[in-house]
Amino acid sequence: MAIKVKLRCSECETVREEDLRMEDAEITCPACGRRMANVQQNEYIEMETQLKKQHLFSIISIVLFSVALILLIMWAVPHSVPGEKADNFTIDWVSGAKVATSNNGMFIAAVVCAFISMILGVFASLKRYIIEF
Repeated sequence: MAIKVKLRCSECETVREEDLRMEDAEITCPACGRRMANVQQNEYIEMETQLKKQHLFSIISIVLFSVALILLIMWAVPHSVPGEKADNFTIDWVSGAKVATSNNGMFIAAVVCAFISMILGVFASLKRYIIEF
């Protein structure tokens, strides 16, 4: 599996994003032609496992954010169904009460999901790798 890293040449100061593969023998700079041996296998595996965790955190963060949006919409939209008469339009289909009120539990759950999504999003973007050669 390729790892997306930034490569920085120490001679010409060229910085570029590239997919680093363990099979490559050398890292070369396209501007000045400087070559260096690729990273060692244990370092490569460590970077790969860290980036896989970050990828998982980002997926969970997106799912929780979408759940928070759905809960917020369910909280904001009135949950009422039309009654027998036009005057009797305030029957809440969630609780069965005569008066439609907002459900505070959905709002609190949306805030908690959004907060957890924000924390996981920060964890997902904490570490980036820059390799100087």
